[in-house]
Amino acid sequence: MVGGNKAAAEAAAPILRTMGSHIIHCGDHGAGISAKLCNNLVLAASMAALAEALALGKRMGLDPAVLTDVLRRARSPSWLAATRPQQRQQRQFYAPWAATPSTAATH
Repeated sequence: MVGGNKAAAEAAAPILRTMGSHIIHCGDHGAGISAKLCNNLVLAASMAALAEALALGKRMGLDPAVLTDVLRRARSPSWLAATRPQQRQQRQFYAPWAATPSTAATH
């Protein structure tokens, strides 16, 4: 997700590809971070929904591994459900950095 002058973004594409394979020019300066913020909002909401679904399933007597498999293969497949299911079942959560209000916008 890149914002800024399109020609500059195209010139920077080889460097940006070292960080990710799919580069999307989102618009003028600031548009890339705005798109990332929106993407992170969807991911955070998905994380909360998945956590609630797994907790509800556990309270209803479902095996978390079976429910995770259902969520991975259902009509609304979830990348989040498919990512690190064993660690989640063992309550080993992935946090590449600790964001605080002052640093959240930089991630």
